[in-house]
Amino acid sequence: MNNARKDKFIKLGSVFIGWMLILAIIFGFFLFLIADEPLQDTKEKIAWCEEYFPALTFEECTKEAGW
Repeated sequence: MNNARKDKFIKLGSVFIGWMLILAIIFGFFLFLIADEPLQDTKEKIAWCEEYFPALTFEECTKEAGW
């Protein structure tokens, strides 16, 4: 291969890798936003624990409740 073709493949490969990194960062950001919000079931369990076992942490309450 001549140098012009090699340079073209290198440029194309670097653009492809750049786009893949950008997409991975965007996907990771949205995944973090979704995972950061607790599920409805977890919200109900937190409220139940705060009502019936206010002195315990959530982990201790789940063990006590048998979840």
